[in-house]
Amino acid sequence: MVERLKVTDSENYWELSGESVLNAAIIPEKPKSNEATLIRLTHSNSYCPIDGVNFYIRIGDPSNPTQFNDLDSHNDWSELKLIEELVLINEEEVLRSEMKAPLAMDEEMPWDATFETKMNIPEGDHLIEIKVICPSGFMPSGVISDWRVSSSES
Repeated sequence: MVERLKVTDSENYWELSGESVLNAAIIPEKPKSNEATLIRLTHSNSYCPIDGVNFYIRIGDPSNPTQFNDLDSHNDWSELKLIEELVLINEEEVLRSEMKAPLAMDEEMPWDATFETKMNIPEGDHLIEIKVICPSGFMPSGVISDWRVSSSES
């Protein structure tokens, strides 16, 4: 069996609209302040792929979290890159890029898209804020700002 990169059953997850769920993880679980930390998100939808959604992260202040509709007041967002996209076909996970036939618009096809980036998390208590941009309007664009993380000195 192929080991997949998707994040599932995370303590850090959010239910989004349109039957979508976002699971998140940091690697290592206990980040060190002067070492790169891997941030990985998996966007899952139980019905179909949601194309064109972009995710960005920034280190936020727990005492002043970014509001959901505040997409523009910060300029320090880092984009996460798509690293794996899976669809479920006949109970088997298949890389979307290796599908033999195009998606049928009327067919349910559970989907997982995993994104990641590396960043340094300063020492102390912070928020990892996630900006979701969905140009299609399938789900609302907005900022998730309740993922608390603590980084210690190396």
